Amino acid sequence: MKAVPALDDLHRQSPLAVIHSDFVPKNLVTDGTRWTAVDWPLSYCAPHLSDLYTLVRDAVAYGHQSEPIVARYLDATGAGKDLVSRQLTVGGICFITIALGWIVEEGHRTVPESKDWIGPLLAELADLTDEL
Repeated sequence: MKAVPALDDLHRQSPLAVIHSDFVPKNLVTDGTRWTAVDWPLSYCAPHLSDLYTLVRDAVAYGHQSEPIVARYLDATGAGKDLVSRQLTVGGICFITIALGWIVEEGHRTVPESKDWIGPLLAELADLTDEL
């Protein structure tokens, strides 16, 4: 799989960061001024941007454009566009791999309709792998 060398490259080029691993709207709360991520039991450290990937993915699903979100991240961090693009792609691959693992290990029992997510997740994984 092309994702392993891509992840190795990111480990050489990017610092590790804390990854929430379930960075979706249901895990974001606000007091009207600030947003806070909650529900951290799946967190880990990695050099990719799976949290930004899932934020963008969900925003697009709600009808928003991805470019302003990524541009804001680029402005805030000063990171290079090519590196962030690779971090997002590898982050998406990691997110989907973890999601598929969860469906197989637990989701099929606790959220039976999660079995219906497998096909779309595999298609998304194939698209991301093609981007590498």
